[in-house]
Amino acid sequence: MSKAGAFDWHSSKITPATPITPDYRNTQNVRRFFTARCGEHFKFDVAFMAWMKAGSGKTMGDAVAEWLRREKKKQKPSSGRGAASKAGTVDWHSSKITPRTPITPDYRNTRNVRRFFKARCGEHFKFDLSFMGWIKAGSGKTMGDAVQEWLRREKKKSTSS
Repeated sequence: MSKAGAFDWHSSKITPATPITPDYRNTQNVRRFFTARCGEHFKFDVAFMAWMKAGSGKTMGDAVAEWLRREKKKQKPSSGRGAASKAGTVDWHSSKITPRTPITPDYRNTRNVRRFFKARCGEHFKFDLSFMGWIKAGSGKTMGDAVQEWLRREKKKSTSS
């Protein structure tokens, strides 16, 4: 708490019971709190920041529940297409990627994508220029197809060595 009795969002300990006060601020301390409870993929967006600013009287535990609710709503598959949204795009940064996730024209190499490949191909997974080109041209294929292609290429490398 500061001299005036207001909560110090920069350095005070934040718990789920901490009330969201009228002087709430998005700080690194707040980000650390959310990341610890929501996961490394936590990020602020405009709608959630507005909810926080209007959340006076609620607690940080309520805020975690609200962020998780919004995240779950974002990740609901539409017509069985994994992480694809109604517009046919995928949030490559935070959506859950499955083998059925389609490779869309807006594909991006992100940490989330890298985690997906490492979980299926092994810790030695690395993007190379040729494979990145295959993915970029892979609109209409799935991430499962991409895993199979990467494994095929790795097998070919090891047999030609």
